[in-house]
Amino acid sequence: MNAVILLATAAFADPLNAWPGAAGAGESAIAPSVVASSGSTEGSMTVTQGLGNGVEMNAGFGYANAPGSGSLALTPRVFVIDQLGFAADASMDEAGGWSVGPAVHGVFEGDNATIIANIGWQHTDADTDEVALTIAPEYGFTNRLSVYMEVSPSVDLVESLPALELVPGVGISLDREGNHALSMGVGIPTGAPEEAYGGIWYAAGFMGSQRLADREAAKTGSTVASR
Repeated sequence: MNAVILLATAAFADPLNAWPGAAGAGESAIAPSVVASSGSTEGSMTVTQGLGNGVEMNAGFGYANAPGSGSLALTPRVFVIDQLGFAADASMDEAGGWSVGPAVHGVFEGDNATIIANIGWQHTDADTDEVALTIAPEYGFTNRLSVYMEVSPSVDLVESLPALELVPGVGISLDREGNHALSMGVGIPTGAPEEAYGGIWYAAGFMGSQRLADREAAKTGSTVASR
């Protein structure tokens, strides 16, 4: 479970777990989140900074109501085109456990709908390997309200164990510009011993100077490249 962030370029709030499109040059965002099930409660904070040319850095800090549960995650991403990017995921917890692996993030937008597709591989300190795919179609009733369904199959390559998780949810943009948003979803694993969970994140995005220049250019009818 990972909460990801709203970006200042988003038309409406993004799904609970799927990674959205890249932040533009100079754009930044912060996103606190809470995920709760009958057995645990987890909190996290994700910070994103757009570096330009499709490059961004993400840092996440997490903690759960269990000893030694603090964690740190770093995810740099590079988008080769607006719709397709590559990421490297690395995380470590207080107990010394770690995981690392590559991922591919795709974001395909239409007028009222977006499809996000993430696929990645993770290798852990316990010498396990997992491949996971998340497909998240999202439909916006308006630019302030959307619904989504995350479909996330995965397979443990060591044990050859498949799994599937469904996450229906709602995204709400809290302002016209889409710089403040909420996303709420319910995770439904299909197999034991995983538990269903509820998750919510709030995200605040901050436009960089290039995005502000683009907005002013749109008002005057001129164009300025944003990447």
